[in-house]
Amino acid sequence: MRNADHINAKETVKEHLWSVHFTEFGRGVCMYRTPKTKELIMKGIPESYRGEIWMIYSGAIIEMANHAGYYKSILDNCMGKCSL
Repeated sequence: MRNADHINAKETVKEHLWSVHFTEFGRGVCMYRTPKTKELIMKGIPESYRGEIWMIYSGAIIEMANHAGYYKSILDNCMGKCSL
């Protein structure tokens, strides 16, 4: 088995495990955080779910909802300016 095939197979297994977890414990900000969740995170979050999971577990999704437009306003203020 080629390395790329091996990586794709691992990603497929992780996606399946997360799908089962979502079915059992919900998906999104309302999902339950369980010992199984920690185990899944330690095994690795599949690339296809990484952004979603990061937004939820970091709390960024709540911050964005509470401060709608804040990030865009920062970008707008910095547009065209040089920064290190």
